[in-house]
Amino acid sequence: MAPDKILPIPLMEQSNPVYDLLIDSCMIIEGQLQPNVLRDALTELVNRWPILGSRVARNKKNRFELHLPDDFSDARPPFVFSEAHSDIPYPSMPSRKAHINPEMSTILDDFRIPSTPRIVPDLLKQKDAPMLHVHVHCFADVTCVGFHIPHLFCDVPGLAVILRAWCSLIASPGDMQSVVLPSLLEGDPIKDFGEPYPKTKAELKLFRKNMLSSFTVWGMIDTIKYYARWLSDIMTNKEECRLLFIPKSVITRLRDETMGEKEQWVSENDVVTALLTKLHLFNREPTKQPLTLAFTANLRGQIPALSGPDVFIRNALIPLCAPSVPIREIQSMSISEIALDIRRTIVAQRTPDQLSKTVTVFREMCRRRIFPCYHPATETNFYVTSWAVAKWGELDFSGALAEGAKEQNSKAGRVLFAGGASSNPSFIGRSRWSIVLSKVAGDDEDEAGYWCELGARLSAWPELEKYVAAWSA
Repeated sequence: MAPDKILPIPLMEQSNPVYDLLIDSCMIIEGQLQPNVLRDALTELVNRWPILGSRVARNKKNRFELHLPDDFSDARPPFVFSEAHSDIPYPSMPSRKAHINPEMSTILDDFRIPSTPRIVPDLLKQKDAPMLHVHVHCFADVTCVGFHIPHLFCDVPGLAVILRAWCSLIASPGDMQSVVLPSLLEGDPIKDFGEPYPKTKAELKLFRKNMLSSFTVWGMIDTIKYYARWLSDIMTNKEECRLLFIPKSVITRLRDETMGEKEQWVSENDVVTALLTKLHLFNREPTKQPLTLAFTANLRGQIPALSGPDVFIRNALIPLCAPSVPIREIQSMSISEIALDIRRTIVAQRTPDQLSKTVTVFREMCRRRIFPCYHPATETNFYVTSWAVAKWGELDFSGALAEGAKEQNSKAGRVLFAGGASSNPSFIGRSRWSIVLSKVAGDDEDEAGYWCELGARLSAWPELEKYVAAWSA
């Protein structure tokens, strides 16, 4: 038997805590899908893109790498595929009309089996386990599809490429060979982007002077200073995380107000991020402490190495940091003002020169294996990561429906809910970061909108609930 092919995982893809996390993509599809069609299409996808059948392993330097089998077999399958069937309607459908629902973890088991790893250390314990795990649970009215993959292999935009390719094969179950898939951009195309990290205080001072983002690297003293205060706050204020549905009509109204008042373009995602920030501020006392709003940016299409025709499914997200504002001042800002600050930050920090500096800091952060630092240690932050760019709500699974199902229900095969998780179940501090999970389409019964996950102090939820209830007024 030929030895496995060893595929290095670039340093920038081994950030802390990403190297420990799995991305759990959880979709609820209208109608009953046929698991065998999903499995066959996934098998074809891995045959085209064998890297998806890799195993995750640690090397002698305690860094991660991929081990790709020379050939797949029953003894060494390319993925783990499981299915379940329940002859009842799905009992835990998140409600768009309610706006606020129990957190994602309460329904996560509907998209996995007990042996599905929750974090990478669980995967490593399984010994030679494929990194890709897929679970399909067919209910009487819908199908839950869980797609689980290590975050150190791909980010959410990369996972979106994989899911779109899978759905394109599902759409042609009798003629998958005719489906043309894009070519993968392999290796480490970002390795030459960025600068050497400054070695002296003078070099670092000049580097920071020319960098707009406050994204930085802390030493031990700053780390202790920040996390001692952070831990004290988290431990003395019980938190609760919930699923939040934001109707598109709310976002459209706020976006129109923003662009109408200031005559400056903002995206829907800018407005969603601003709204989540406003909700987060219910947790904060009106103090002078500066708060930095940080959010993700995608290098794809922004730098030459990731602008070609081949698709990049690995990790290419970095943080941008809006200028810090004292908490009591940002609390007095309107959602429009916050959205405009977000857009100005994107325009200023998404230039090749500024992205290069952010990547330089990010790579140093990965080398030291430390958590991201978005500001000076005496300040605080709120972080928003958006998965809406993945467009999971637009995926079409109708090719896996039973014959005649589409004629009986024209909506069958569409995505009703798209969410997921990408964190260690033991993590605390959920009031400090939020996820825009997906944008989903509407119909005669339910409005289109955004699914998000928001954490807050338990004491803040009554006021948050009143604020959200006003959306329906």
